[in-house]
Amino acid sequence: MRGAIIAHSQKRLQLPGEISEEAFRGIKELVCDESGIDLGSYKDGCIKRRISVRVRVSRSRTADEYLLKLKRDDKELKKLLKALTINVTEFFRNPPTFNKVRDVVIPIILAEKIKTDDHVFKAWSVGCSSGEEPYSIAILLKDLLVNEYRKFSSSIVATDVDEEMLDKGCAALYDEGQLKNVEPHLKEKYFSREDDDKYRVVKSVRRVVTFKKKNLLEDNGYENQDIIFCRNILIYFSRNLQEEILLDLARALKKGGFLVLGKAETLTAGSRKLFEAICPTERIYRKIS
Repeated sequence: MRGAIIAHSQKRLQLPGEISEEAFRGIKELVCDESGIDLGSYKDGCIKRRISVRVRVSRSRTADEYLLKLKRDDKELKKLLKALTINVTEFFRNPPTFNKVRDVVIPIILAEKIKTDDHVFKAWSVGCSSGEEPYSIAILLKDLLVNEYRKFSSSIVATDVDEEMLDKGCAALYDEGQLKNVEPHLKEKYFSREDDDKYRVVKSVRRVVTFKKKNLLEDNGYENQDIIFCRNILIYFSRNLQEEILLDLARALKKGGFLVLGKAETLTAGSRKLFEAICPTERIYRKIS
């Protein structure tokens, strides 16, 4: 009897959010099989924390029980996938970064295009979530490509692994809170107010952004980009994978193109020789080779 009590007490010491290596491996394999997302490339600590939250919220007693739940509950699997992808965003997130892009980066790109008679501005938003970032880029360009720059056109590709977020990006309908960093004149010019205090990006901006489902670890297939935004994505990968991704992004940029990272991110040792820092504070770099 005493042994049973001790065993029961020991069992209760295992918290719902704790994840055994066997359960963790099983969850990663299931996610990869069902979604194509290879969690083995991400930092274990970050992934385990997010899984732990779903273990508790789903009221599973252990991670092993949660794995069984995932195998039979498609809705919970979708909730886990959503928890594992980063979708917190807004228009002109981190305004100082966009100010620097507007005031320094875009004028450099356009001046070079005038010299080379290149009329297409190409940008790539990596991990675009529900579209606020690529639309912010498009609005900046739309607002600058006037008068002597009227002859330029824009092509912006926005990629993410979350199909639901990509659908939201295509719909281009947002809550007012997501527009808190949009200057009044830009809000009036590039958004139309809809029912329930929601705002839709105007068609002239929507048509320059193309949304595509894409895993960053796959061959990107893009080239000659003028600027790439890859913000708050690298921090979830191991250092080796960060370098691999940065080298891949460098290949997607034209010589002299710009890379914008998140504030908590920086270049790796192998990628530093490919870029010069334009604005270290805002993590903006220019490809030099």
